[in-house]
Amino acid sequence: VDYCLGMRVHSLIFAAVQGTPMLGLAYDPKVEQFMAELGLEDLTIALPRASGDSLNPERLTSGLRLLSEERERLVAHIEERVEAMATRLRAANDQIGGQLGMG
Repeated sequence: VDYCLGMRVHSLIFAAVQGTPMLGLAYDPKVEQFMAELGLEDLTIALPRASGDSLNPERLTSGLRLLSEERERLVAHIEERVEAMATRLRAANDQIGGQLGMG
């Protein structure tokens, strides 16, 4: 897969772990928060919350264009951020294991 256009946070997590550039369609704050954790706020599009509102097609097109034009930079950026997240997770797991007498 070259890119991910994801609305659900789990699809975005999977894309990040694979180093796949993504465009997050934020229907829920957790999507915005995950994209922010990756430093990809500029690739997050808030979905309309009110009935009758519509998605801005220009914003979607420009986001998809950015995925294509900046693919290599985005892959490197995502891989770096995911590794930092994994390092923090391992440290937290070690700390919890130590507190539970498992380490």
